[in-house]
Amino acid sequence: MEKKITLQNGFRCTVDDARFDDMELLEDLAEVDNGNVLKLPDVISKMIGAENKKKLYDTVRDKKTGIVSSVAVGDALQEIIEAMSEEDPEDSVKNS
Repeated sequence: MEKKITLQNGFRCTVDDARFDDMELLEDLAEVDNGNVLKLPDVISKMIGAENKKKLYDTVRDKKTGIVSSVAVGDALQEIIEAMSEEDPEDSVKNS
């Protein structure tokens, strides 16, 4: 099932929850969690796709310097993961 997500910075994407059953993604997430930020681009690509990764980068890109902050991308990733773990209000109505 796909979930539409809108981040606080206005970035919108759709994430398939089946991605969280991808062992390679989980391994990459574990590496990021252990401080290996070099895996962050791989995680973003696997989670939202290459086209959406570029859009996310453009959303967080500093307009003066052109730099895409790894901290901003990490924050966005955290927000995506949190949004994926939230229960869909429609699901709770169906389960009532």
